Amino acid sequence: MHKIKPQKSQGAGSSPSGPITAPVANKEPFYLAKSPAFAALQTSVKGLHEVADKIPVPGLKEGTKGLTFVLDAMQKTSQNTSDVDSLTKRIQELSEMLSQATSVLEGVASGGTQLSDRMQARIDRMSKAWTDSAQKVKDLGAKPYMKRLMAHDGDARAVADQVAAVTWAIRSFTVDSLIAIEYALDDTRNFVQQSSARIETKVDDILVGQQIMVMKQDLARGVLPHAVRAPYYCNDKLRQCYPGTRVDVLARLAEWAAHSGAAPVPDDSDPSKLLTARVFWINGPGSAGTGKTTIAYTMALILDAEHKLAASFFCSRDVLECSDPKLIFPTIAYQLGQFCPAFGREISALLALSPDEAFSVVPRQVEKLLVEPLRAVKDQMPPCIVIIDALDECRDGGATSIILSSLAMHISELSPIKFLITSRPELHVMNAFKVAQLDKVTQRYILHHVEPQVVEADIYKFLNHKLQMIRETYSLDDRWPSMKDVEALTKMASGLFVFAVTAGLLIQEYDDPEGQMKKLLSYSQSDKPSYRELDQLYIQVLNAAFPSPSLELASRVRLILGSIVLLRDPLSVADLNNLLKVSAPIDTTLKRLQSVIIIPEQHSKPVQLLHPTFYEFLVTPGRCIEPFLIRVDRHHTLLAQSCLDVLSTLTKNICNLSDPWTLHEDLEDFATIIRENIPSFLKYACYNWAYHMSQGLLSDTLLEKLDHFCQNHLLHWVETCSLLGDLHGTTVALKLAQSHLSVCHMALSYCNIC
Repeated sequence: MHKIKPQKSQGAGSSPSGPITAPVANKEPFYLAKSPAFAALQTSVKGLHEVADKIPVPGLKEGTKGLTFVLDAMQKTSQNTSDVDSLTKRIQELSEMLSQATSVLEGVASGGTQLSDRMQARIDRMSKAWTDSAQKVKDLGAKPYMKRLMAHDGDARAVADQVAAVTWAIRSFTVDSLIAIEYALDDTRNFVQQSSARIETKVDDILVGQQIMVMKQDLARGVLPHAVRAPYYCNDKLRQCYPGTRVDVLARLAEWAAHSGAAPVPDDSDPSKLLTARVFWINGPGSAGTGKTTIAYTMALILDAEHKLAASFFCSRDVLECSDPKLIFPTIAYQLGQFCPAFGREISALLALSPDEAFSVVPRQVEKLLVEPLRAVKDQMPPCIVIIDALDECRDGGATSIILSSLAMHISELSPIKFLITSRPELHVMNAFKVAQLDKVTQRYILHHVEPQVVEADIYKFLNHKLQMIRETYSLDDRWPSMKDVEALTKMASGLFVFAVTAGLLIQEYDDPEGQMKKLLSYSQSDKPSYRELDQLYIQVLNAAFPSPSLELASRVRLILGSIVLLRDPLSVADLNNLLKVSAPIDTTLKRLQSVIIIPEQHSKPVQLLHPTFYEFLVTPGRCIEPFLIRVDRHHTLLAQSCLDVLSTLTKNICNLSDPWTLHEDLEDFATIIRENIPSFLKYACYNWAYHMSQGLLSDTLLEKLDHFCQNHLLHWVETCSLLGDLHGTTVALKLAQSHLSVCHMALSYCNIC
C-alpha cells in the first residue's frame, strides 16, 4: 500500500564525520558546533532529557538517546541552519508540552495511574522514529572508509533526511497530543478521560451539493435558483426594534421609501439626498451589535405590510446559501418575479432560452436578471424597495465590492426599484460606495454618528421593558430593578444593542434574576478598552453556565462550541448529537447557553449563534478565557479527521439503486432516496473534509486517515458526490488537499491523491 511519507530535505552540508567519519578536514562542522543555532539545539535537547528523566514513560528515554545520536551526526555533517532551527523549535514545543503534563505522567511510573493506550502509542511512534533514524545514521558510519569517501555528499544528505524525519515525528506527536489533550480524546485522567469525545465530525452542508441539485430541478421547471432562507421571514432569530426606539432612522427610512425618487439627482454639494436617493446605506462601527439587522428587519415588516417590499436578502455567514454572493441577485430576481408577475414571465422566458444565465458572473447577473427584464416590463413594475442586509457577511469579502460596483454600473436603469443596504463599514465596502455613480444616489446613515444620548435612551427603553417583563415573570418586588441599576446596565452596553439583548437573556436565566443582575453590575467599568463590556458579558454567560467545569466538561463544551462556530453551515441538535458523539447529549450542554445560542424547539432546525460577536469572542486569544477558547487550527484538524472517519463508512452504490446507471431524473422521488441513504453528516464530510484539512495542522494521525481514505474509499466518495450532483466539487477538494499538503514541511510522495 502506498503511504504518505516525508519529503526528503535538500539541505545537506559538507563531508560527514563522527559516526560518519570524514575523510578530509572541514571547517564547517566546527563553525556549526560553535554557532548560536546549534547551541540552542543542544540546550533544547538537554532540557528534553531532563523532562524525560522525570517522567520515565516506556519508550521515551530510549527515544531521546536516539535523538542525541542524530544530534551528534548533525554537528559533524554541517546541516543547514534552517534545519537546526526547525528541529530546535519542535523540541522546545515538545519539552514544554511534556513539562506541563509532568505531574500527571509521573503517576505512570509510580503506578498511581496508567498511561492511555493512545498516548503510549503516540510516544512509541515518536520514539521509534528517533531510534530508526539513529540506526540509519549508525549504518552510514559503519561503512568502509573508501565507500564513505566516495559517498560523503550523499551521506550528508541522508543525515539531513533523518533530521527531517525526527523533526516531523516531534511535530506530529505534538499536534496529535495537543488535540487529544484539548478535546479529551484519551481515556485516562492524564490527558482527560473520555474516548467518547474522541474525534469530531461535522455536519450538514445540506446545501452546496443538494443546492446544486435543487438549482438544476428549479431550472428545469423554469424557476430561477435562489437562496431559500434569505428572505426576512425565514429567520426566526430576527427581532424588530422595540417600540419607541430607533425613531430617527426609522422615520428617515419611511420618508425615503415613501418618495418615488423621481426628482433630479442633486449635485455633490447638496448634503441631503433623502428624497432622490436610489440607495439607502446604513452602516455601523467596525464592531457588530449596533442594531443594523434589527432596523432592516423592522423596515421589512413595515414595507411588506404596505406592499412596497419587493425582495429581501438577509446575508448570514452561518448559512451557506445566505453567504453566497452569487446567489444575491438571482434570489432578488426570483422574489421580484413573485412581486410583479410580468417581471416573473420575463425571467421564465430568459431561463427557457439561456438557463446558464442563472450561474453567470455577478455583473452579468445584474444586467440579465434585473436590468433587461425591468426594461421589458416598463411601467408594470410599481415603485418598490429591495433590502440587502449585512452585506459584509458574504463568504467572499472581495465579492461585496463586485456586487456594489455592478449595482453602481446599472443603478440608473433599475428605477423604480430602490435598495436599502446595511453593512459594516469595511474598507472594500466603503471604497465601493465611493464609486461616482453610486455615491451620487446613495443616502448614508452612520449609526455610530447618532448622538450617544439618543442611542443610550433607546437601549434604556429596551432594557427597562425587558427587566419589567422579568420582574412580572418571577413575581419580584415592584422596586426591582432600580432606575440606578437600569442606567448602569445601559452605560455598560456602550451603544451595543447586542449587549442589551444578551444581558436581558442572561438575567432571565438560572431562576435568579436579582443575583444575575448583581453579578453583571459587579464588573468594574473604569478604563476598559473597546469590547471589554461585551467580553465580560460573554465570560459571565460561560461562567454562569459552567461554574467549575471538570476537564472532561470543558473539553465537551469546547468541542460543541468550536464545531458550531466553525461549521460552514449550521446543524440541528439532532444532527450534532448523531455526529459529535460526545459523552452527554448535546442539547443538555446547549440549554445552559441559551442567552448566546439559539436552539430551535424543532430538533430538525439548525442551532445558531445569537450574534456573530460571540464567534469573534470565542476564537480570539486575549478576549476569551480558558478553558473555553477555541484554537481554530486545532479544531479544523479535528474536523478534518472526523470527516475522514465518516468517509471511511462509504460503500459502493450507497443508495442501493437496482441499476446504478439509471439517470437521476428518471428515478422516482430521487430526493427521498438521497435523504434516506446519504444523511446530513455524510454530505458535510463529502463536501468539507479538504477544506478543514487546509485550515488545520498536519500530523501522522491525519495523514494515516487520509491515506486510508485514498486507498479504500476515494471512488466511493466520487460516486457519492456524483449522486449529490457535485462532481466538480471532487476536483476542487482534491486540488485543495494537494495544495495544502505540498506547501507543508512534509509533502506527498506516494499518495493516490496526486
